[in-house]
Amino acid sequence: MKKYELRINFSEKLKDEISNNNILFSLLKPKYDYYVFSIDDEETQEKHGVFEEIYSVYRKAEYLFNINVIKDCDISFWLLFEYENQCNIEFSFDEVLILSKMRCTVCISCWEK
Repeated sequence: MKKYELRINFSEKLKDEISNNNILFSLLKPKYDYYVFSIDDEETQEKHGVFEEIYSVYRKAEYLFNINVIKDCDISFWLLFEYENQCNIEFSFDEVLILSKMRCTVCISCWEK
């Protein structure tokens, strides 16, 4: 199983802004101390890759930087990966480019089945 997540740290300003924005409200779900948009590997469509989906959500939330609701350090991209025997992860040039455009922290969490 592979899961990709875009996480935004929780704040009262963010909570208010998300509750007033129908698009973000439908995409970002509260979880612990952050909001999350997640995709399982099996959910992705062939024509539209995971990173493009994540970036699309990020673009919808990008205005939050301009109104000082979030900062760069509030956003993280997570790859959660369950594996057997050996764990190998690679990112293409295009995927790294998307991550750099999002100015986010990249986090990888792997565990054996």
